Order: sequence, then structure tokens, then C-alpha cells
Amino acid sequence: MFDPTEINGKSGESKLSQVNAMAEKIIAMRHELGKDERKFEIDPAFVSDPGELIAERSSASVAFDPGFDESSYLSWVEKFKDASQASIEQNELLKPRRVLEPEDRRLRKLLKWESLGYNSSSVKEPILPVDSDISSDLGSLNFVYGDCTQPSKVCPSENTIIFSCIDNSGTWGHGGMFDALAKLSSDIPVAYERAAEFGDLHLGDLHLIKIDGCTADIQREQNVSDDHTEWVALAVVQSYNPRRKVPRSNISLPELERCLSKASYSASQNSASIHMPRVGYQDGSDRSEWYTVERLLRKYAAIFGIKIFVYYYRQDPPHNPFIFKSGFSSILWVHEMSKVDANGSTKSRPASTKRSPTLGKATILAIGKAFPSQVIPQECLVEGFIRDTKCEDALIKEKLERLCKTTTVKTRYTVMSKEILDKYPELAREGSPTLNQRLEIANPAVTEMALQASLSCIKQWGRPLGHITHLVYVSSSELRLPGGDLHLATRLGLRSDVGRVMLYFLGCYGGVTGLRVAKDIAENNPGSRILLTTSETTILGFRPPNKARPYDLVGAALFGDGAAAAIIGADPLPSHGESPFMELSHAAQRFLPGTHDVIDGRLSDEGIYFKLGRDLPQKIEANIEEFCKGLMATAGLGEGFNDVFWAVHPGGPAIMNKLENTLKLRSDKLECSRKALMDYGNVSSNTIFYVIENMRDELMKRGGGEEWGLALAFGPGITFEGILMRSLS
Repeated sequence: MFDPTEINGKSGESKLSQVNAMAEKIIAMRHELGKDERKFEIDPAFVSDPGELIAERSSASVAFDPGFDESSYLSWVEKFKDASQASIEQNELLKPRRVLEPEDRRLRKLLKWESLGYNSSSVKEPILPVDSDISSDLGSLNFVYGDCTQPSKVCPSENTIIFSCIDNSGTWGHGGMFDALAKLSSDIPVAYERAAEFGDLHLGDLHLIKIDGCTADIQREQNVSDDHTEWVALAVVQSYNPRRKVPRSNISLPELERCLSKASYSASQNSASIHMPRVGYQDGSDRSEWYTVERLLRKYAAIFGIKIFVYYYRQDPPHNPFIFKSGFSSILWVHEMSKVDANGSTKSRPASTKRSPTLGKATILAIGKAFPSQVIPQECLVEGFIRDTKCEDALIKEKLERLCKTTTVKTRYTVMSKEILDKYPELAREGSPTLNQRLEIANPAVTEMALQASLSCIKQWGRPLGHITHLVYVSSSELRLPGGDLHLATRLGLRSDVGRVMLYFLGCYGGVTGLRVAKDIAENNPGSRILLTTSETTILGFRPPNKARPYDLVGAALFGDGAAAAIIGADPLPSHGESPFMELSHAAQRFLPGTHDVIDGRLSDEGIYFKLGRDLPQKIEANIEEFCKGLMATAGLGEGFNDVFWAVHPGGPAIMNKLENTLKLRSDKLECSRKALMDYGNVSSNTIFYVIENMRDELMKRGGGEEWGLALAFGPGITFEGILMRSLS
């Protein structure tokens, strides 16, 4: 007879169950059989290898003789049961150990590292929600101008995670993000190099490092409060090539996605937002992977319901410090130079007037601006425009790419958004009658922008709304009765007897025309204060590209949306806080006979069509010198064009180049105009105010500068509008 305890470790779970069944049958048969019938046969099918149990067998059956006394039999049965149960329990115990073996190895590794003084900062793979591929409206992707290593300037009271891509070399680099992160905390490069030392640095790893102690200087510089926590997430997404001693040029998108999922999960668990540079983008390269990265960012922002901020790093952001929300994407300009209000104008300016205003002459007392919710960095325009208009013509796309580079525009704002195109898909279809839809969008949009620009300007001015006596409203982007002037006056809560003037469809020179009209009102109505507001959107002209309309591409590459406002008044009152910075000395307008079709705009069922003649720059070039000399002569100035400052409407780089060459201006003379074009594009009647604001800041920075200057704009007609201005700062 065999010993049942010998089966431990020799038979598998299935064999043990068969043997156990056989034992139960033996017990049952023993009770059924008489003493003389205790020899019986066992079918070999009961066991997978009967030879392990008995030594002798035939091909058909196995003889088994339990010929021993009752106590021996019962003892044998108990031993059999105990051995079987012990083996089954042992196998059950082994099952989970085999499943958890990788985790056990990880735990043993962590314990070993801990004993050696190393604590891993690597984040485990998250468990994604069931519907992880379904986007929702939770979370958001935001585009930011600024430094991603200073997230407290964007989210001053939130927990934040700075996300940075690195390679697996284990050697901390120099310059750029390396220096910025090391400045935040010396623990960051130490943690990275220690991870490599202990073999804890692999592609797809995300190391989350808490910033425990930044210096007092950094706390003051970045407005870091003590009630929130910052982490740095080092994403290992580039492999190091020891031969070339450089990482591969492109990030690994699969590893980036792994790291993003870990970072997003960590952010959701810690109620934090993620702040990162724009990764995967190579300017002008077909290897750019930005749009794939953008889709991943939107995906994980939606899955985990978090906010992700992507930063564009620039040294000189324009004066627009607030975040724009559209539900689809948003942008924030981080302004570090001065405190600003919600629409881009400084909250207060010191009264630094050095020159006394001329008695009875109109002055600019305050200026403000506002923009719509959607921002377009120029490098993103082509892909978005081609996608939104469903254009499949490669030549059109190539031409638009060239135009985007030659315009010198870097950033623009637009009312148009994904939500609008989803609601009105016919706007992107050729030949659809959409004038009603366009006005339904444009009319309230221009009023809202005008409202925000006006409020910003009035706040800077510092006097009550009731002191505004007149309203001049300029727009080429709406069409309704009553006009936008009444809608704006109502929204602002102006007096019902405020004198209103509405200037419609003047185009690019409308802003200077508004200044001329406001000047006339101020100088002929003593004590009056005029709110001049301009507001424009490209909604009326948005349409899919067509080879028969090449100018449509120029508009797509050049024009933007926005609003501006100014308070105009003569004889300023310092006792009431008024501080003028520019005097409007003399205004002039002139049209060029026979040029009415050079700038042509037609309103139709499909919106408004514009066409610019190729000879527009030449027409301006041939007539501008005489016009400028006439303005300067009103103040007895000579013909020294480089002795005055220039605030020129930047219709496009070609016009400014012609002006610069014709008048032999120094390259810095049109810098304020070029900067406005770069930051906002051509925003029609608004743009001259952005230029004037740039000029004000530039003159103040230089401690005064030139006393006299010219404000110029050109538009349909061809019409020249000009104002001889005198700087009071």
C-alpha cells in the first residue's frame, strides 16, 4: 500500500481531485460490500497515471486489496483526506502569488531601495475609467503665453503640476527648462540622476517630484502662496543614444501618452492642474507632431476632468493678461510688467504729464481694448482653417502657408469658434445664403466686445458714467436698426440724452475718422466728454477658400477681431483725476479720385466680399508724402519726417514698407505699428488705437521722446485720414 502523504508535490490539482474522488468511492464501496467481497477493481480512468498509486495492473483494470484491519483502514482514509486537502490548499495559496509576482518583485525592489536611502518617485500606471475613449465637457485645454515653470501666475490658488519631457540618459542638462526647473528646486535634478543611478529610469516612466522649498525670492517673483502644492512631473519620453550623445529628435508618442495618463491621474487625485510647454512642435517642419499631442491632451483632460495649460514662451507678451474661454480652447497672456484689468488696459497710470495741453484742444484721456474668446496663434491657423472649411486643395493650403509667413502676424483673436461652426455648418459651405446667420452672430458679438473695451477705458479714466456726454460708435461688422450705438449706450447705462453718432462701413480708416469726429465734438462743446468705441469681427467675411477669390486667403491670413475705446475731451481736469497723454492738434481727410474700386466691398446673401487691388500700396506711396506735409505744416513743422513719431494703421507689411521707403523713415519709426500687426493682425478700425497705446508706452519708456507725431489710416475710396498729434507725456 502506498502512503497518501507521498502524493504532495507530485500530482497536480486535477490529479488530486481524481484521487480524492477515488478515495470517496473506496469508502462507499467498503460500506456496501461484505467482508469477503473486499477485493474490487478500479477503472484506470479515475487516475491520470495509476502507476503512481499501485505497482501491478492489467490493461483493463487494477486489482486493489485493502486487506487490513478496520483501524488501519480508517487511519489510511484520514491520512488520504488530510494529504489531499493540504495539497489543494497549497495550490490555492500558490495561485494569487503567481498573479502578484510582478508586484511582489516591485515591492521587494522598493524595500531594497529604501534600505539604501532611495525612494522612487515613479508613478504607477493608472486605472482608466470604463469609457476612457469618450471625451466629455469636463476639464479643459488652455493655451497660455508665459513661462510654464511659473504656474502660480496663472493659477495662484491651485495645486499645480509642471510637466516636462526628458530622456533616459540620467544626465541633467543645461539651459532652457533644465535651468528653470533646477532654479525651482535642487531636488529635481538630484531626483532625476538618482533614479538613473538605481535603474529607475525607463521610457514611459513619470517621476513626480514635490517642490518642498522654493526660495523667498522665487515665492515673491511667482506669487507662490503657502496654501497650495507644486510638483514637477518628469516624463521619460526620449531615448538617449550614447554614440551620438543626443536624444532622438522626436518624442515617443506612445510613451508620451503613458506619461500623460499618469500625470493626469495624479492631477485628478491631488486637485491639481497641469502646466507644460508646447511639445512635439517643430516650426516649419513636416515632422511636427503637435496636432497628435493636442488630441492626447484633450483626451486626458476630458477623461480625468482636469485643466491642462500649454505655454507659448515669449519675452514680450502684448498687453492682454486674461484667459479667454470658448468651451473649445482658451488662451491667457501672462503680463509681468504692470497690473492690468480684465481687458488689457492698465488699472491706473501715474499722472506724468510733462507738457501742458493747449487750451480748447481735444485730448485723449484714457484708452482701452478687448478681444473675443478665441485666439489663433499664426502657426496654428492653416491647419485649423483648412480643416474647418473642409478644403482639400493642396495648392490653396500651400499659398495660405506662404501668406501667413509674409503677413508678419503672430497672434489674432476671432469670434469664430468650433461651437459656432457646429451650430452653423453652412458658414463653411460655398454658395450658402448665410447673411442672417452671420448677423445673428456678429451683432451681439461686436456689442459685447465694445462693452468690455468701454468699461476698461472708463475705469482707467476714473470718472462716473454720468459724465459722458457723447458716444461715437464705429463698426463695419454689424447691420441693424437701431444700431450698435444705442445697444452699447443701453448696456453701459449711459444717460438717455447722451449725444450718439454712428459711423458704419468705413473700413480700416474708421478709427481715425472717429477721432476726428470726437475731436470736433469736444472742441465745440466745452466740458463735453466723448466715449469713442470701435468694434469689429470677421464673421461677415468668413467663407471657404476659392481660387476665383484669391483675396479671401489674404483676409484669412491677416485680419482679426477686437474692440477699442477712448475718452476724448478738451481742457482736462486734474482735480477729477484726468491725465491726458495725447493732444489731437489738427485732423484732415482726403480721398483719391478714380480709386473707388481699388478697395471694393460688397454685401450679399453670403456675407460681405472684399477685394483689394494689387496697386493699393503704389497708390498710397504716390500720394502719402504730400498728405503728410500738409498735416505737419498746420503746426509750422518742417519736412523732417524722422523728427516726429508715427502711429500708422498697419494695413499690411507691404503698405508699411512702401511708406517707410517713400518717406525715408528710420526702421524704428514704424515699430509700434509693426508690433500691433504682429500681436493682433489687422483689426480694421480698432488697430490705430492699439498702435497709439504702443506709442504712448514707448514715449513714456523713453522719458518723453518726440513731441509731435502723425496718426494715419487708409481705407476704401482710397481715403486718407490723418491727425497731427502732440504727446503730453
